[in-house]
Amino acid sequence: ACLMDFGLSTVLGRLLDDSVNEDSKIWHGAIRWTAPELLTTHNYPTDLKLTTKHNIYSFGRVMFHVLSLVIPWHDIDDYIIFQKILCGEDILHPETSDATSNITDTCWDQIEQCWSVDPSTRPSALMALDFIKSELEVLKQDVST
Repeated sequence: ACLMDFGLSTVLGRLLDDSVNEDSKIWHGAIRWTAPELLTTHNYPTDLKLTTKHNIYSFGRVMFHVLSLVIPWHDIDDYIIFQKILCGEDILHPETSDATSNITDTCWDQIEQCWSVDPSTRPSALMALDFIKSELEVLKQDVST
């Protein structure tokens, strides 16, 4: 398994500064997947050491995206997302439908742990990997029956 570093989007955002309209530059990177503590750091990335815990937050967003088939905050503009995150709001458990039936209570609990406001309480990468392995085993059993 490979946990990707969402910091690359920040690097690319800085490189594109000169060619991007000023109004569209609320935040370098992928705000929908960025840990909230990174959004409140004025001079990110120079003021904060990036850790695996930031990527675990992003991993939770990716899990949501994969299981719900929509990007995080799919119906909201980036500017509004930024305000919601700064106010402590987060994505709510989606209503049950055919598209969201893959988000079991167990999966949602894991996603919410990844999104913990306190980075120290987010799961480790190993814990996230163990969760994925256990979910894959459940899927294999479901397919074989």
